[in-house]
Amino acid sequence: MKKPSGNLAVQIRNLNSASHYSIEIRDNAYQNKPVKKLLKAGRSMQRHGDHIVLNLEKSYGWYDFSLRVEGFDHFEKRYAGRVETGKDSFSDPAMG
Repeated sequence: MKKPSGNLAVQIRNLNSASHYSIEIRDNAYQNKPVKKLLKAGRSMQRHGDHIVLNLEKSYGWYDFSLRVEGFDHFEKRYAGRVETGKDSFSDPAMG
């Protein structure tokens, strides 16, 4: 069994079988560049090998990101927390 990396794998599924969506994952606290992907109609990113992995090494496993969908300006989901790996933890670097 592989050791946990501390990175976060984001799984997204498009339940609409007729439309593609452009998605963006925006870092809210740790100054990582936004990630943009095209989510094809009726597809799941993880199932079809086009997954998104957020590297959390610089933030010691802490994350704070928002998921947005192009064309849906009022939709935004925000996720924040810490990935547990069993190693000693560090305080959230975004807390100053």
